[in-house]
Parts: sequence; structure tokens; C-alpha cells
Amino acid sequence: MQSLRDICEYFNDGVSAIRLFDYDQNKSYFFENNKFERGIRAYESKKVRQIIDAQLKGCVYLSKNYSIEIVIPFVTNIQDIITIKNKLKEYDSNIPVCVMIENPASYLSVKEFAEYVNSFSIGTNDLLQYFFACDRDSISKEINYINPYSKALIDFWQLYPSNLLNKTRICGQLPIYPYMLQTLIQLGFKNFSIPSPMIPFVAKKIKNISLCQEFIAHLKTLTNDDEVRNYIIATMLK
Repeated sequence: MQSLRDICEYFNDGVSAIRLFDYDQNKSYFFENNKFERGIRAYESKKVRQIIDAQLKGCVYLSKNYSIEIVIPFVTNIQDIITIKNKLKEYDSNIPVCVMIENPASYLSVKEFAEYVNSFSIGTNDLLQYFFACDRDSISKEINYINPYSKALIDFWQLYPSNLLNKTRICGQLPIYPYMLQTLIQLGFKNFSIPSPMIPFVAKKIKNISLCQEFIAHLKTLTNDDEVRNYIIATMLK
């Protein structure tokens, strides 16, 4: 409870986004039996359920004095959201809910999710990992298997519903890639969550970006990854 209160105090002038416990391989030493159960799917574990229930109770209590948003990690289907929404109903709480979009299944389901949640946060670290079916370290001297300039990935980004862009923020490392921040903005994304040391640099970059309708139109005419990368770099260097 005290750690949650400290977060709320620190962001007292705004909204405190409280992310629910997310079990993954980085925490396998703690929950070895649930090694492959991430996000709310791990809620079936008694240990995980106790942690998440404690977080929810703390958020409900603190929401009486602070503006709080609950972030549900690694959502894959609508039931992940309903599980938490039903728990909040038990506590008679209407705390705003944000879902983390961290895999292709959830990315393609945001229209369905929009009926149940207030906002979205696209976790680009996991999303790229699952999109390309490789780990985050799959970058070698010769080949980058997590290629942000992939034509397939750019086409995938363009599937995001335009009417939900104002309710969506992008987090993770992707906006920090050279030229990808500009590309995401050209695609219509407007909100970004980035490491605090990068804020001045990114803010300066955003200030100097001009929207170009021809940019997206020309991207659609390109046929391979090399053409996409070369065009993005050449355009953003102008």
C-alpha cells in the first residue's frame, strides 16, 4: 500500500497509472510453476491472485483521494479484461482501465476491447518480440531480426483504428529508434511513454516534425524492407 501511495503522491498533479502484476520469464525464479503464464492468465495461481487482489484493493482505497488508472498487462482476449472489471465491480469501483497491447492478437482486437476500457498502451518491446517470433536480443552485426523498418510491421501499424489513436499511447523502446518516432507520428500516433532521461530529446524531435500526407501514401507503394528503411531514413533526414 505504501508503495502505491508514494506513486500517487509523486504524480498527484496528474493520473497515476498502476500496472497490475505481470508474471513473465524475468520473474521465473519466484513463480517457477507458472513460467509460461503471463498477465491475467497467471491469475489462476494463488500467489499471483493474492498480489493482484492486494493491488486492486489498494487502488480502490487510494482512488478516493487520487486520480488512478489501472493498467492490465499482456491482455490477449476480452476475458482478461472482464476478469478485472468484475473484480472492480465487487469493490464498487469505477476506476478507469487501460490495457497493455503487447502481442498481435490484442493489437487486432482493440475495437472489441474499446467497449470495456478507457485507454490503451502499446508495449512495443513485447509486441516486436512476438510479431517477429524472436527474443529481444535477436540483433546481430549482420542481421536485425527485430527490424522496426520491416514492411510487414509498417503495414501492421496501419491497421490500428484511427478513432482510437487519441486513447492510445506507445511505450517501450520503439519510439527511441532513429526515425521511428517520426514514422509513428506520421501514422497518426500522438501519445508516447518513454524513459524520463529521453523526454527532452524526444520533445525536441516532436517539435520539429511536420505531418506529410504523401509519406504514408508512398510507404504503401514500397515492396520490401530495404525500400522501406531507405525511404524512411531519406525522408526524415530532409
